[in-house]
Amino acid sequence: MSEQSDTNSFDSLIQNDRLRILKAALPYVQLSDQRTLSLYVKVLELKNTMELFNKDEETLSACSLQKKNGNVLELLQDIRKYCPPDKQDAIDQILNFANVYQMFQTYQLMTQEMEREQHDNPDFDTMDHLKSMLSPEQRSVFETYLSGM
Repeated sequence: MSEQSDTNSFDSLIQNDRLRILKAALPYVQLSDQRTLSLYVKVLELKNTMELFNKDEETLSACSLQKKNGNVLELLQDIRKYCPPDKQDAIDQILNFANVYQMFQTYQLMTQEMEREQHDNPDFDTMDHLKSMLSPEQRSVFETYLSGM
């Protein structure tokens, strides 16, 4: 896998092939040279960062560096891949909780909708309404389950 696919979007804006080659070469040079080469790589990254922020705002937004709409779940998903396994597990638990909460909200909305429908139409059958949301295969399994009760 290439390092470019491992970098986040900001790194991809400030790194180029030359920097990636230098980083890949680091483990193969002598220890005394690694320090100098590492410092050189960081200076180049800083230079590229300064150049990036000196560009006009339209260029930055075209490079997808603009602010996202503050979706915390997307933020957690983005930072998760850079965390150690124990922190990834914690983030997974938060994301799972958020998914359960979202499903609960959807269930509440569905229930309210069915109650309104039942109030507006006394002939409304909740079970038929639920069955109408299922695929034919799911409906068959559901009806088989209901007949066994």
